[in-house]
Amino acid sequence: MTDGTNCLSNADVWVDEYENNDFNYGTQTDSDGYYTVTGVIPADYRIIASAGYPYAQQYYDGQETHDDAARVSIGLGDVFTANFALDPGGMITGYVYADDGTTPMENINVRSKFSGACTDENGYYEVQGIPYGDENISAGGDWNWCQDQQSIYGRE
Repeated sequence: MTDGTNCLSNADVWVDEYENNDFNYGTQTDSDGYYTVTGVIPADYRIIASAGYPYAQQYYDGQETHDDAARVSIGLGDVFTANFALDPGGMITGYVYADDGTTPMENINVRSKFSGACTDENGYYEVQGIPYGDENISAGGDWNWCQDQQSIYGRE
């Protein structure tokens, strides 16, 4: 994995099932930007790469969004090579507060269509890996993956 020029070490690579979106496998790149994901069972997958700020998250084959990601079919004994050259990207930061406007909300999921984060004890979040351009951010909502339970907060 590179940024087009330099090797990116310690970048994350995830392989998730195409139909159910479960993140089944993951690893990190080595100091030369190489990675290997092993133990993958035959199925259709999406492959996602993320090196954090200042890079945009990317799906194989050069796609920005989950819906546009290429379907990668892996058969028994197959070896598949997926190279990534990550583009520059941005980060959105902020705070989530209760209705009173002053009480910080901890462990609330905050997401964009590209990635997400959990708020800390001060209600602070950093959503990284966002391609340049306009982006909407929401907090709360249906399933709170920060707490692995149904959210009791509406999304805004």
